[in-house]
Amino acid sequence: MHIFLTGSSGFIGRHLMKAFIAQGHSITCAVRKLPEVQENNVRYVIADFTDPVSSKDWTRELQNVDVVVNAVGIIREHDAHTFEMLHTQTPIALFQACGREGVGLIVQISALGADEDAVSPYHLSKKAADDYLERSNIPAVILQPSLVYGQGGVSASLFNTLASMPVLVKFGHGRQMIQPIHIDDLVDAVVLSISHFEKSVRKIALVGPSPMTLTEFLMSLRQTMRMRPPPIIESPRLS
Repeated sequence: MHIFLTGSSGFIGRHLMKAFIAQGHSITCAVRKLPEVQENNVRYVIADFTDPVSSKDWTRELQNVDVVVNAVGIIREHDAHTFEMLHTQTPIALFQACGREGVGLIVQISALGADEDAVSPYHLSKKAADDYLERSNIPAVILQPSLVYGQGGVSASLFNTLASMPVLVKFGHGRQMIQPIHIDDLVDAVVLSISHFEKSVRKIALVGPSPMTLTEFLMSLRQTMRMRPPPIIESPRLS
C-alpha cells in the first residue's frame, strides 16, 4: 500500500512512519525540509504548509497513492505557522486533491474537542478541516485524540518534569479531568483504520481507558518512576 504522510517530523508523525515502515508499506513523506538522516525506502517531497497552496499543487504527489494520513499540527502559533494555514487551508487543499485523484482513504489526525462546542482557535481550525471531510464524499477516518503522551513527546517531557518535582503542585481546585492516550494506542488506531476502512466518513474519539484528574495523572507517572508520593500543595488562586 502506498501511504502519503504529512507531519512525519512531528511526535505523532515519527511514530506513524516507523509503524508504516515496519509493515512494509510504500511511503511518501511531505516535509518542509529534507531530514539530515533519511529513512531507507521512503520518498520525500517538499511541501511547506505555511505557503498558500491550491489543490492542484498536490496533484502530482498523489498519483498512485492509496491512503493519505495528515498528522500536521501545532499547539501554538508563531510567525507564519498559523492554525488557519496548517490546520485548515492547506489540509483542505490536500483533501480536495485527494478527491480529484481518487485516493482511497484519508486519515485525519484531529483533536478531542474539535466539535460544535469548540471555542479556541486551535480546536476551531481543526474542526474546519474535519467539517470539510464530513461534507465531502471522500472516504475518511477523523481521529480525535485527547492528550497524547509517550517517549519523545513535548507534553510527556513536561508532565514527567512536573511529576518528578519534590513537591506536587495542585493547580486550582485540582479536579481538571483528562483522559490521556498513549502514542502506541494512537498508532494502532491509525493502522487499524487503514487496514479495515469503509467507503464512508467516520469520526472516532481516541481516549485512554478512564478519566482522571491532572493530579492523579502526575501521581501515576511518579509511581512508574518508582518515586515516593510527594507532598501536595495548592497553587494560589486568582480572584
